[in-house]
Parts: sequence; C-alpha cells; structure tokens
Amino acid sequence: MTPGGSVGDGDVPSAAIRAVRLLDRALRGPDLIASVLIGLALLVITGTLFVSAVGRYTIGQSLLGGEEAARYLMVWMTFLGTYVLIRQRRHIAIDVLPRFAPPFVTRWLGVFIGALGAVLMFYLFWNGWSLAARMLAGGQLSPVLPVPRGLLHLSLPVGAGLSVLAFVHMCLSFLFDPATELARASEGPDPKPSLPIEES
Repeated sequence: MTPGGSVGDGDVPSAAIRAVRLLDRALRGPDLIASVLIGLALLVITGTLFVSAVGRYTIGQSLLGGEEAARYLMVWMTFLGTYVLIRQRRHIAIDVLPRFAPPFVTRWLGVFIGALGAVLMFYLFWNGWSLAARMLAGGQLSPVLPVPRGLLHLSLPVGAGLSVLAFVHMCLSFLFDPATELARASEGPDPKPSLPIEES
C-alpha cells in the first residue's frame, strides 16, 4: 500500500497487472463492435419508424414489419448496451460509498461487485442460451418478418455473456490493478458544461 493509505500497483505482482491489462485490450474489439452495432441499430430504428409514420399519414400504409424490426433491434440494443456501460463503468450504481470511503474499502467493494455481477450475468447467460436454443430448434418465425424468433431471444445470452467478461475484468482490475480503477473512480461523472455569463 502506498503512503497515505492509497492502493498502488506495488501491492500485486506485475504479471497479474499485465494479465488484467491484456484482458482489457482483448475486450476492446468487442467494445468497438458492440458500440458500432448499437449506433447502426439506433439509425435503423429511427429511419424505420420515420418511414412508417410518414407512410401511415400520407398514403395510409406503413412499412411492413417496421415496428417489429424496431422492437427486435431495441432488445438487442438493450443487452449490448449493458455490456458497453459495464465496460465504461457507467452502469447503474449507487456510488456514494465508493466516493467517500477509503481506497481500501473502495477496492474490495469493486471486487465484490465485479464478482457478484459476473455470477448474475452467467446465470442470465445460461438460462438465456437454453431459451434461445429451444426457440431456434423449434424453427418458429416472427409474425411479420421472415426471421427466426430465436434471434430475438439470442440477444440475452450474447449480451449477458459479454457482460460476464466485463464484470470479470472489473473484478480482476480492482483486485490486481486497483490504481487504474481508483483513478477512474476519482474522475467521477462527466462535468456539466458551465453556462456563459453575459456581462451587462
């Protein structure tokens, strides 16, 4: 532990720190892919609903399957977005204790949250995969779109599986590379831009 009660890299072997940072670099590929897919899904949802609304109020016809496609993409956005937010440490959390607690408490609280989150997400992954596999094996199609209904349910195991990796990295990072995590936590939320004051 470094002077002043803070937690530093000297508390753990350098090999463990390198392994954690290697895992972080390995997850940057899924981070980018998930972020791009979320952006594309948002664009498709916006365009689809816009075209459907215009068609409904001009020619009395909406885009066939547009609303169903939007629902499918919204579900996928939700689960992929969960992974991205966990990776960015922007998931929903009560951060009063970590902000004011000593670094030692913050470190082990992060380890606990990461481990608990990984267990819960693995549970969702396991059950979600069983559900998606049954739906895909059944060969059921969507009511309007000619796509398997299992694709909708596949969003749960994909998002939960990625979230398992994100929480595992979070847990190991707090455990073996606490200096990086505590520095990130000390930055806090994005500062709000101040409004310019006009001089009279």
